[in-house]
Amino acid sequence: MILGAYSTFTYYNLIMIENIRFTYGNHLEEGILELNLDFNFTNKSKGSCDLLHAHLVVELPNGVKLCCEELLHELTLGNGESEEDVFMGIGRGFHESIFEGFKMEELKVHLNVNAYGKEQIGLGSWDCPEEAECNLIEENFKFGDSAIIQGICLRRATNGEDGNIEFDTHVVLNNLSDLYLPRVEFKAVLLDKKGEMIEESEDTQSVQPNGFMEFFPSFWDIKPSKVKGAKLEFFASCYHNHLGKFTAESQATSGN
Repeated sequence: MILGAYSTFTYYNLIMIENIRFTYGNHLEEGILELNLDFNFTNKSKGSCDLLHAHLVVELPNGVKLCCEELLHELTLGNGESEEDVFMGIGRGFHESIFEGFKMEELKVHLNVNAYGKEQIGLGSWDCPEEAECNLIEENFKFGDSAIIQGICLRRATNGEDGNIEFDTHVVLNNLSDLYLPRVEFKAVLLDKKGEMIEESEDTQSVQPNGFMEFFPSFWDIKPSKVKGAKLEFFASCYHNHLGKFTAESQATSGN
């Protein structure tokens, strides 16, 4: 198992990261070195793991922080299942002069990974509004004790000069917790009278602890003939089930 010159690990709860490979030395072009990191992940929690939110910081031997990167990696793993070679590219390459006077094996990476499970709910299906009409859906939709959607604003604009139709949606999610929500997805699906999909629109955001975020999936240039008897169906996914946290430090090895 390649872990560089040394690695230290801290685990919180039940996630497991192994075989961290922090490498240098692949030349992208003359004088430019490539840095990469990848690792293997095993879900040791009882719940499904659907998202890894990873951060890394690269540190030079003199303590100067060279760069940082963030990764949102979607996956679907049950208890005991693994995903190999989760990859994090680091920057766009670095000139060799940055490392002059240093031993590359003394280059250090700090890795921090949080794992999340998601909850997906169907919010419901409603008739499309008439031209220039706004429907206010006065229902609450909760993700456990973590977050809540309090109603949906669904508007159909006045038809354009070409007669085409536009819908826009406004939805606000309130993060009720002290935890950062790395991903919340809101999807609107436009269905014809036979239940077949005409179009779909999705909006994805992150939400700060105890914060609010607006989502506005919308549709444009819809032919009027398509929406006779049509409905709009809504779904939301919230990655609020925090499964655990992992931190590590590792030093570089040659990738050549």
